[in-house]
Amino acid sequence: FTCQNSICVDPDNSDGDKGETDDKTDHENSDSSENNPDEYEHPDGNEYPDGNNDVVENKCNLGEICWKVVPTQQKRCFNDTGSTGCSSIADSFYGQDGNYAPSTGRGFENIKIGEKFFVLDNLTQMLWNKKSSETEISHSEAVSFCENLNKTSEGEKENWRLPYLQELVSLFHFDESVDPAVDGFYFPDMKLGKYWTNNKFGYDSYFYVDFSGQNQFYTDDETSENYAICVSSVYQYDSDRKFNRWEQLTTGDVTVKDRLTDLVWIKPDYQYRLWKEALSYCEKLDYADKTDWRLPNVNEVHSLTTYGINHEKQTTFPDLGINFYWTSTTNANDIKNAWVVLFKYGTLNPILPKDSNVNQIRTICVRDH
Repeated sequence: FTCQNSICVDPDNSDGDKGETDDKTDHENSDSSENNPDEYEHPDGNEYPDGNNDVVENKCNLGEICWKVVPTQQKRCFNDTGSTGCSSIADSFYGQDGNYAPSTGRGFENIKIGEKFFVLDNLTQMLWNKKSSETEISHSEAVSFCENLNKTSEGEKENWRLPYLQELVSLFHFDESVDPAVDGFYFPDMKLGKYWTNNKFGYDSYFYVDFSGQNQFYTDDETSENYAICVSSVYQYDSDRKFNRWEQLTTGDVTVKDRLTDLVWIKPDYQYRLWKEALSYCEKLDYADKTDWRLPNVNEVHSLTTYGINHEKQTTFPDLGINFYWTSTTNANDIKNAWVVLFKYGTLNPILPKDSNVNQIRTICVRDH
C-alpha cells in the first residue's frame, strides 16, 4: 500500500477495480507537506512561481477545475434519434464521446477508514463520504451537514465540506440512463434529484447538480431544499486567482493550451452548426499542423469555466464569449439531445436537440497535448 493524506491505496487496484481495502495510516509522515495540503510550497521556496504561469501542486484558482479532466463514462454511441455500435457509427456521427472513451475504469475505490467505507477518487484524489443527506435540506443546513462530519473527525478528516460544482460534476455518470446518474456501486446512497454545491451565484443562490440528468445544472435560492453530499479535498483554492491558465501557442495558427488540464484548444469560430456537423467539422479539421482535433466531451468543455468572476460570463478562456457550445456527449436519458455548456451562466444543459440550432450553439475543437 502507498499512503497519502491518511488514505492508503493498493497500487494493484488503482485502476478503479471495485475492491475494498483495509485502512492504513502512515503517522510517521503526518507532518510532511505530502500529508498536510496547507503546507504545499513551490520548490524555490515561494508560495507562487514567478510569472504566475505554473500551477503549484494541489493549488489552483477558486472557481476552476484543479485536476486533469475525468472521463464522462459514456461508452455508447448515438445518432440523432437512437443508439448504435461505436465501431459501426456512420461517418457523419463519428467523433462523439463514445468513440474516444478510455478503456480504463473511472478510478473510484472503496477505502475503509476506521469502521466505515469511503470513496477515494484516484483520478482527482478527493475523498467522498458515501452517505448523503436523508432528505432535501436548505443550503445552510447542507453546510452544517458537512461540518458535523468534522466534529466527529469522520474518516480521520476535519476538512469535510460541500463540493464545488466542478467537483460534484466529476461524479456524474453521463452514460447512465437509470436514475440517479451516478455509479451506484460506489454511491449507493445517492438520491434521485438535485444536490447542493459550494458555488454561489448572485446574492443568495447556489449552483446544484441534478442527478436525474433531465434538467440543466443551475441555481436555487439558499432557502430552497436539495440533497447534500460531502467531500474531503486536498486542493487549496486561491480566491485571488494567482495562476494564468492559458498559454497561446503559435505554429502558423493560434491555439490555446490549458495549463491546468494540458488540453489544447482552437479559438471558436462564429458559425452555427447542427451536432453532427460540429462532430464532422472538428474531425476533419487541419489546423496548426495537427489533424487530431475532435469535438470535446461535456467534462472537457465544462473544464473551461471559471466561476465567480461576474454574473454574465463564467470563463476566462480568450475570445470564448458567453454562448452555448456543443459537446460530444449525448443525453443518455433523452438521446435526441446533446449536452451543451452555456458560458454566460456556466450551466450544463441536456435538453437541446441535436438536429436543431435555434439557440445558436457554437463549436470549439480540442486535442490532447
